[in-house]
Amino acid sequence: VALLDVTDGRPLPAADLVMASDVLYDPDTARAMAGRVAEARGRGSTVLWTDIGRPGQAAFLDELRRLMPEEPAEFAHGGIAVARG
Repeated sequence: VALLDVTDGRPLPAADLVMASDVLYDPDTARAMAGRVAEARGRGSTVLWTDIGRPGQAAFLDELRRLMPEEPAEFAHGGIAVARG
């Protein structure tokens, strides 16, 4: 497990799976995240990301479609996850 700043430009560490959740708070961060998704997919990583409709979602999808026109870029399901303890 590694934490990183998606905007710093350093290469991602090698990973079979890259996960991100609830990070699309603003368009700049969202576009940076799209770049990281494209970077990871370009190296063969599986990418799982989730979003509940944050303000940067449209910017993320637009940038991802620009960077990776050959792959689908959409959120397949909507909903709310609830954890009960």
